[in-house]
Amino acid sequence: MPTTPNVLVIGTDGTPGTAGQPGGKGGTGANATPGTCDSKNTCTTPPTAGVEGGKGSAGTVGRRGADGGIAAARTFIFAEVSGAFLVQVVGGNGGKGGDAGAGGEGGPGGAGVTTAACCAAAHGATQPAGGTGPGGQGGDGGDGGDGASQGTAITVLYTTVAPGTTWTLDSSKFGAGGAGGSGGAAGPPSGGSPGQSGGTGRTTPANRGPTLIAQPNPSMA
Repeated sequence: MPTTPNVLVIGTDGTPGTAGQPGGKGGTGANATPGTCDSKNTCTTPPTAGVEGGKGSAGTVGRRGADGGIAAARTFIFAEVSGAFLVQVVGGNGGKGGDAGAGGEGGPGGAGVTTAACCAAAHGATQPAGGTGPGGQGGDGGDGGDGASQGTAITVLYTTVAPGTTWTLDSSKFGAGGAGGSGGAAGPPSGGSPGQSGGTGRTTPANRGPTLIAQPNPSMA
């Protein structure tokens, strides 16, 4: 097969999908409280431990890639044709799906505190800080766009054709489905889950791919 095409038809590749946004950080947990004492040094309000931070919010999904496209028909006119005649069709591929946003970070826990003296015997000398909240869920990646739904109908018109001329249509680089976007990572420090990757777009079906017709130019008859 010749490496330089006699005819090159270029389709339009689909644009990539928009990437998702990362999730927000979880809120801060309430601080520990020391408890309260009355005038008789009695613990009237028990102390409380710091509260765990809030869960990070989920990352948003990536968007689907756009579909590829190409002209429905093209006609090319030649005077003399000989040897190995190559028609190449490229492009028309689906756009990549958008990558998803990562899950948000878990929020900080509330601060610890020294317990009020009247409450310490029953509740301990200190109240612990709250733990860091769980990370958010990663978003799912966007699906890849589809390859062009239909290949170009190519017509080559010639005035004369030499004996032994061969005709080749190469569409091996046309109409591929776009790759799916990556799923978002789970938010730190733990507890979240990563998102799923998007699916690959559909390739142009073989029975709907480009076609080639070579025939004498009727206007030169």
